[in-house]
Amino acid sequence: MQNNVYTIHAVAHAYHEMAEYQKTIDFLYKTKDNWIDNFGMKMHIYWHIGVAELGLSSFEKANQSFSKFFSMKLSSIAEQDLDAVGFLWRYRLSKPEDDRYEKLWNQLSENWIGCIGSSISYFHDLHAALCFGTGIV
Repeated sequence: MQNNVYTIHAVAHAYHEMAEYQKTIDFLYKTKDNWIDNFGMKMHIYWHIGVAELGLSSFEKANQSFSKFFSMKLSSIAEQDLDAVGFLWRYRLSKPEDDRYEKLWNQLSENWIGCIGSSISYFHDLHAALCFGTGIV
Protein backbone atom coordinates (compact mmCIF):
# COMPACT_ATOMS: atom_id res chain seq x y z
CA MET A 1 0.00 0.00 0.00
CA GLN A 2 2.70 2.52 0.93
CA ASN A 3 4.54 2.02 -2.35
CA ASN A 4 1.67 3.37 -4.48
CA VAL A 5 2.06 7.13 -4.98
CA TYR A 6 -1.70 7.68 -5.25
CA THR A 7 -2.34 5.82 -2.01
CA ILE A 8 0.38 7.89 -0.37
CA HIS A 9 -1.30 11.02 -1.73
CA ALA A 10 -4.71 9.94 -0.41
CA VAL A 11 -3.25 9.30 3.05
CA ALA A 12 -1.63 12.76 2.99
CA HIS A 13 -5.04 14.31 2.24
CA ALA A 14 -6.66 12.32 5.04
CA TYR A 15 -4.05 13.48 7.56
CA HIS A 16 -4.45 17.04 6.30
CA GLU A 17 -8.23 16.95 6.79
CA MET A 18 -7.71 15.71 10.35
CA ALA A 19 -5.15 18.50 11.01
CA GLU A 20 -2.54 15.80 11.72
CA TYR A 21 0.28 17.90 10.35
CA GLN A 22 3.22 16.15 11.99
CA LYS A 23 1.83 12.77 10.93
CA THR A 24 1.57 14.10 7.38
CA ILE A 25 5.22 15.15 7.35
CA ASP A 26 6.47 11.96 9.01
CA PHE A 27 4.46 9.74 6.67
CA LEU A 28 5.56 11.56 3.53
CA TYR A 29 9.24 11.46 4.45
CA LYS A 30 8.93 7.79 5.46
CA THR A 31 7.50 6.97 2.01
CA LYS A 32 9.70 9.38 0.05
CA ASP A 33 11.48 6.63 -1.90
CA ASN A 34 8.09 5.72 -3.38
CA TRP A 35 7.18 9.19 -4.70
CA ILE A 36 10.39 11.16 -5.22
CA ASP A 37 10.94 9.80 -8.74
CA ASN A 38 7.32 10.33 -9.82
CA PHE A 39 7.61 13.65 -11.61
CA GLY A 40 3.86 14.08 -11.90
CA MET A 41 3.36 13.87 -8.14
CA LYS A 42 6.54 14.90 -6.34
CA MET A 43 5.84 18.64 -6.69
CA HIS A 44 2.38 18.16 -5.19
CA ILE A 45 3.66 15.89 -2.40
CA TYR A 46 6.18 18.59 -1.43
CA TRP A 47 3.21 21.00 -1.40
CA HIS A 48 1.56 18.75 1.20
CA ILE A 49 4.73 18.90 3.31
CA GLY A 50 4.84 22.70 3.06
CA VAL A 51 1.17 23.08 3.98
CA ALA A 52 1.63 20.71 6.94
CA GLU A 53 4.59 22.81 8.09
CA LEU A 54 2.39 25.90 7.87
CA GLY A 55 -0.16 24.08 10.01
CA LEU A 56 2.56 23.60 12.63
CA SER A 57 3.60 27.28 12.33
CA SER A 58 7.03 26.12 11.15
CA PHE A 59 7.23 29.01 8.74
CA GLU A 60 10.88 28.78 7.73
CA LYS A 61 10.58 25.05 7.04
CA ALA A 62 7.39 25.73 5.10
CA ASN A 63 9.15 28.37 3.01
CA GLN A 64 11.98 25.92 2.29
CA SER A 65 9.47 23.28 1.18
CA PHE A 66 7.75 25.88 -0.99
CA SER A 67 11.04 26.83 -2.63
CA LYS A 68 11.78 23.16 -3.24
CA PHE A 69 8.47 22.37 -4.93
CA PHE A 70 8.18 25.65 -6.83
CA SER A 71 11.63 25.12 -8.31
CA MET A 72 10.30 21.93 -9.92
CA LYS A 73 7.88 23.89 -12.08
CA LEU A 74 8.57 23.24 -15.76
CA SER A 75 6.80 26.13 -17.46
CA SER A 76 4.99 29.39 -16.88
CA ILE A 77 1.55 27.92 -17.57
CA ALA A 78 -0.86 28.77 -14.80
CA GLU A 79 -2.03 25.20 -14.26
CA GLN A 80 1.33 24.38 -12.70
CA ASP A 81 0.75 27.29 -10.32
CA LEU A 82 -2.20 25.73 -8.48
CA ASP A 83 -0.05 24.40 -5.65
CA ALA A 84 1.95 27.63 -5.46
CA VAL A 85 -1.22 29.71 -5.13
CA GLY A 86 -2.67 27.30 -2.57
CA PHE A 87 0.47 27.48 -0.45
CA LEU A 88 0.98 31.24 -0.80
CA TRP A 89 -2.62 32.04 0.10
CA ARG A 90 -2.35 29.95 3.28
CA TYR A 91 0.98 31.60 4.06
CA ARG A 92 -0.50 35.06 3.57
CA LEU A 93 -3.35 34.24 5.95
CA SER A 94 -0.80 33.07 8.53
CA LYS A 95 1.74 35.87 8.02
CA PRO A 96 -0.05 38.85 6.43
CA GLU A 97 2.79 41.24 7.30
CA ASP A 98 5.40 39.19 5.39
CA ASP A 99 5.80 40.62 1.90
CA ARG A 100 8.59 38.35 0.64
CA TYR A 101 6.32 36.85 -2.04
CA GLU A 102 4.85 40.05 -3.53
CA LYS A 103 6.90 39.80 -6.71
CA LEU A 104 5.87 36.17 -7.13
CA TRP A 105 2.20 37.06 -6.57
CA ASN A 106 2.53 39.51 -9.47
CA GLN A 107 4.10 36.85 -11.67
CA LEU A 108 1.40 34.31 -10.79
CA SER A 109 -1.35 36.86 -11.46
CA GLU A 110 0.11 37.63 -14.86
CA ASN A 111 0.18 33.91 -15.66
CA TRP A 112 -3.53 33.64 -14.82
CA ILE A 113 -4.50 36.77 -16.78
CA GLY A 114 -3.36 35.07 -19.97
CA CYS A 115 -5.65 32.06 -19.64
CA ILE A 116 -8.52 32.75 -17.25
CA GLY A 117 -10.91 33.84 -20.01
CA SER A 118 -10.92 30.36 -21.50
CA SER A 119 -11.12 28.48 -18.20
CA ILE A 120 -13.78 25.83 -17.76
CA SER A 121 -12.70 24.87 -14.24
CA TYR A 122 -14.05 26.49 -11.10
CA PHE A 123 -11.01 25.11 -9.27
CA HIS A 124 -8.70 27.04 -11.59
CA ASP A 125 -10.95 30.11 -11.42
CA LEU A 126 -10.72 30.07 -7.63
CA HIS A 127 -6.94 29.97 -7.72
CA ALA A 128 -6.88 32.83 -10.22
CA ALA A 129 -9.21 34.83 -7.97
CA LEU A 130 -6.91 34.22 -5.00
CA CYS A 131 -4.04 35.66 -7.06
CA PHE A 132 -6.06 38.66 -8.14
CA GLY A 133 -7.35 39.08 -4.57
CA THR A 134 -3.89 39.76 -3.21
CA GLY A 135 -4.38 43.34 -4.31
CA ILE A 136 -0.95 43.40 -5.87
CA VAL A 137 -1.93 43.40 -9.55
